[in-house]
This record gives sequence, C-alpha cells and structure tokens, in this order.
Amino acid sequence: MSVYALQNKLSEQSAYFEKDKWQKITGKTDYSENFKEFKPKEKKNKNNLNKNRDIKTSKQAILFLKIILVVVIIGVFAFVFYLLLKHFFNFFEEKVPRRKLGEIVENLEDDLHNADFDFLLTKALEKGEYTLAIRILYLRIIKKLSDKEHIAWKRDKTNGQYVREMFSRKAGIQFALITNIYEQAWFGNYNIDQQLYTKVSGKFHEFLKQLV
Repeated sequence: MSVYALQNKLSEQSAYFEKDKWQKITGKTDYSENFKEFKPKEKKNKNNLNKNRDIKTSKQAILFLKIILVVVIIGVFAFVFYLLLKHFFNFFEEKVPRRKLGEIVENLEDDLHNADFDFLLTKALEKGEYTLAIRILYLRIIKKLSDKEHIAWKRDKTNGQYVREMFSRKAGIQFALITNIYEQAWFGNYNIDQQLYTKVSGKFHEFLKQLV
C-alpha cells in the first residue's frame, strides 16, 4: 500500500470516528435543524421591532392630538368666560339697562335736570344715531338755559315759547337759529350723517360755551 492510499484511509477512519463519536456524545441529535430555524427568528424579531416602533409612533400621535384638543377646549372656555365678563361689566356700565336709547331720550324731559347727557351722547354716537345725538345736544342747551334762569322750563312747553323767552337776551337770535336747526333735523326727513352732525354739533357746542 502506498503512502498516499494510507493517508486517505486514515482520514476516512478519522472522519468516521469523529462523526460516530460526536453522535454518541450528543445522542445522535442533529443540531443543524435548530440552526436552520434560527434565521426566521431574526426576521420575527425585526417585525416585532417595527411593530413596537409603529405602536410608539401611534401613541405619540394620539398624545399630540390630545394636547391639541385640550388647548382648543381651554381656548373655548377662555373665550366664553371673556364674553361673560364683558356682558357683566357692560350690564353695570349701562345707566338704564334693557331700554332702547331712543326710548330713553324720548322721555328725557321727564327728568331733564338729572339726565346724564355725556353718557347718552356717547352711546348715540357709538350707534351712529346722529339725529338722536342732535336732540340730546338741544335738550342739554334747554337744561343749561333753565339752570341759568334764562328760561322757565316746563315739561309741556314748546320750543317756540323758549325762543320768545330768549328773544330779549343777547343770545336770543343765536338760540333761535339753533332751535330751527334742531327742529329741521328732528322733525324733518333728513338723513343726518357723521359729516353733517359734525357741522351742526359745532354750533351747539359753541352756544353752550357762551352760557358758561
């Protein structure tokens, strides 16, 4: 037998021995099958990782939406609270609540000397009711003349009577002109806008300054 053939035979016996010895030690268990199943587990773990990541992202999105919802709810409650406060303070700011301004001015002569002309004039101008504002200014002049005892004020007296009482006084002619302007604005069918009111009110204020 050649040296080469002997080496091959020894290699075969050694391989057989090693395989036979390994099977005796391990109980003839083939661990190669378990090894083959190891790779799919890695894929499963990757899928679990992705799934966990998706769950985490979803939770973050839900949390973000909840925060937005809470902010919106707080904003709505704050706005409603602001409206309630505004209504509350406006209610007490009104001297005569729940009454129309025109109705108040119409009955102003019932208690002329206790009327708050500044308040009523401000409200009329805020509402753009310039004709009503002219009446308020005229009644303020009547009150001023009464306070100065230039006229004897009575609830049922006419403007013409006041003009006659003022005729002998220095400001009588100017008062007659103002009375004429007032009656045209109040009883006539004129559309008094802001520009016209500014011109008319200037004459009324000028007359009031003379009575100080």
